[in-house]
Amino acid sequence: MDVWLMRHGIAEDAAPSGGGDFARKLTDEGREKSRAMGRALAALEAGPDAIFSSPLVRALQTAEAVRAVLDGPEVVRWESLEPSADPRAATAALAGLRGMKRVCLVGHEPHLGRLASHLLTGSAAVRIEFKKTALLAVSFIGPPAAGKGTLVGFVAPGWVRRLAEVRGD
Repeated sequence: MDVWLMRHGIAEDAAPSGGGDFARKLTDEGREKSRAMGRALAALEAGPDAIFSSPLVRALQTAEAVRAVLDGPEVVRWESLEPSADPRAATAALAGLRGMKRVCLVGHEPHLGRLASHLLTGSAAVRIEFKKTALLAVSFIGPPAAGKGTLVGFVAPGWVRRLAEVRGD
């Protein structure tokens, strides 16, 4: 299975309605950069079998933007992708998935960095930083498990913009 870990797009500094961190929405720039990452993934001609997202608004909006561009499956909320979640919870949830070749997980920093480290090394000790809308791809032979992943790619949002400029998009 291939697992794509993606950080949410640029969000408001504070929720206008006083809804706190949970309710912060994407900015216009955040929505566009999320769609741009979706277009970059679409160029690979390999969409995900499932898209899972943190239940926080900005992550859900990012996941929906990517889903729309990819014409992908409905976004499913995963509590194990919340910012304070233990990476072992998401790893266990991934291990329980059957019959999927590729999944996309949309979440937050520093959780995604700890999750990536956990999947690649078995420990959350390696520092991996995700800029907003960055995507890291990890591949597994067999079910996903701590320390069993192989890094197959890391796409920074600036690279997506520069590639689009080169292509004339």
